[in-house]
Amino acid sequence: MISLPLFTVFAVIWCQKSTQGVHESIEEIRWRAVTENPLTTQLMTLTQFLQQCSHTPHTVNDIVFNGTFAVAEDYVECSKIINQLPNVRRFAMVNAQPMLFRVQPNVLWQVHDLAFRSCRLSRLPYLMFGMNQLYSLDVSCNYLTDLVELEVLNLHNLKKLFLSRNKFSFVPRAIHKMKRVAKIDMSSNQISMLNGEEFRELVWLKELDLSLNPGIQVIPEELVNLPHLTHLNITGLNGLKKPAYSLAKKGLEHVRKYFYDLHKTGWFESTATSAVVRNG
Repeated sequence: MISLPLFTVFAVIWCQKSTQGVHESIEEIRWRAVTENPLTTQLMTLTQFLQQCSHTPHTVNDIVFNGTFAVAEDYVECSKIINQLPNVRRFAMVNAQPMLFRVQPNVLWQVHDLAFRSCRLSRLPYLMFGMNQLYSLDVSCNYLTDLVELEVLNLHNLKKLFLSRNKFSFVPRAIHKMKRVAKIDMSSNQISMLNGEEFRELVWLKELDLSLNPGIQVIPEELVNLPHLTHLNITGLNGLKKPAYSLAKKGLEHVRKYFYDLHKTGWFESTATSAVVRNG
């Protein structure tokens, strides 16, 4: 018999109770792996807890795993449980191994908020396929170099994308299709050059964080002229040359004026790349 690892309830939030004290609606479940805890006899396994609310699996909306399972088989057992939860809206894993999950793609198609943080990922897990309703995606603190897996998804609703602390050396092509995205964080990567074409279609982009990518030397005009862009973070781009970092850090309007003056004086050059820059 497979023994699931013991978990402690990190937070069980917004539980509505009947007059008899029975949980009628479990809206959020958070779990944290427990290791070497002397109180293990008082804790419930994930299976035991979900069995308690199995009479209303449709009310489980939010699951967050913090920690990893003891053995690979536990992921299989946990997947069986998740496959019975039809209304999960948020699914997050921190310091876990999502590649070992065997969740059916059609089960999590309605997830709006997805996160795989600090999971040592070099590519995105297959369980993402079918998640076309994503509003927010957080894969920060991994080993990603590209987002090829996202190119086959229709992420037309995605508004927030968090890619910080990975191994990106360029802006992934998959981002070009996210035409409604409003916030992108690509800080603390290894980006060395930006191409204006990467941002041309992102007309609803409001916030872009490119801080701590020391290889960036040029901000593309196509980026700074995006109609809704109000916040461009260039902290730590000390090697910025076009425009000079000393000018760029004064604000987004100064960067825009830089390109305007280049056109006006006839000294404009086609550019490519990055920088916190705020309006005003």
